Amino acid sequence: VANTFTNLTTVSDGTLLLAKTSGGAVSNLTVNGGGSRLIAPVVRYAAGISPASPMISGTLTINSSANASGQLDFNGATDTVANVTINTATATFDNRPIVNTGSGGVLTINSLNITPVDQFVSTLDSGSGTLKLGGSLNFTSANANAQAKITGNLDLNGTRIFNVKDPGTSRAPVYDLGINAIISNGSLIMTNTGRLYLGGMNTYTGQTLVGDGVAAGTVIVGAGASIAASANVMVNSNATLQLDHAQGLGSNAVVTIESFGGSSAIGKINLNFSGATQRVARLYFEPSPSPIVSARPGVTWGASGSGAQYTNQYFSGPGVLMASGGDLQVANRAVSDLIIFSGRPSLEVVEALGGSGETEGSIRGSLDWFTRHQEADG
Repeated sequence: VANTFTNLTTVSDGTLLLAKTSGGAVSNLTVNGGGSRLIAPVVRYAAGISPASPMISGTLTINSSANASGQLDFNGATDTVANVTINTATATFDNRPIVNTGSGGVLTINSLNITPVDQFVSTLDSGSGTLKLGGSLNFTSANANAQAKITGNLDLNGTRIFNVKDPGTSRAPVYDLGINAIISNGSLIMTNTGRLYLGGMNTYTGQTLVGDGVAAGTVIVGAGASIAASANVMVNSNATLQLDHAQGLGSNAVVTIESFGGSSAIGKINLNFSGATQRVARLYFEPSPSPIVSARPGVTWGASGSGAQYTNQYFSGPGVLMASGGDLQVANRAVSDLIIFSGRPSLEVVEALGGSGETEGSIRGSLDWFTRHQEADG
């Protein structure tokens, strides 16, 4: 039978054990920091239970103090929480607001909001179980060096938005939100101005979308990490995809780099490795509004000085990227757009379109003939 009390339940000391197997236990629940005590208050599920209805029917808020951080231990249980807000902005230490000390279990969170503290890391650790998302994840940092991290296993459970917002000041850490968990089952969309670090050998097969076309956000695929199972990777205007090694993407990946308004708002790939080639299936340059698909087999792309056969402003870093196959589709403004993103002399532009010096000469000869024989009225 569900408890009928609907007001706020607050845990400021000790441990609250959630052990009901049917009906909700609490509505809105707040777990505070330890006050003057060094021992964190804990809300813990009974080991391995699977309640028929969510134990927490409202919002779970986990706060911190200068001495301790509140904590939820799902302890191998399987349950769903509608909204979780983690606010550790007053902590003076690394903290773990969500842990799993049991075996297995799945904690589904429909809306997850994280606000960490400057200089320290808030870690959500699924242990041998899984954190499953039922909606968006929102990271907001009020300080330059605040970080959060998810470890263990993360189930996207569909298409999920990671809204990662930085404070807009100079920042020392490599990332704002780091996901060292193995990510599975869905598509990942990163929005806003922050830096999302992926540190696991991820298995999700849906799309990876970097940026919302406006904000200058970054997704970093760390050394030893991979999104190789993601078949479609798109880097939107102003955003950056950083690859810290040459196997960050899969050889079957279709990669699209978008630009809008010429060189003023372009997507970028930072090939942050050397001595190796990142191989993908196809490479698309998409200068809006005229799409160009460039994927000549065996052609390498990179930044100036990388040693790539073709260089342009879409790339940075010492590494190179090669598309193993594909076709070349040309739309309106195709030649001018190709010149913009190729950054190469005209002959190489023609070769990128599948032509040669001979075809260029024929075209110029035809234009000369047309000019000489054009009538005065046009």
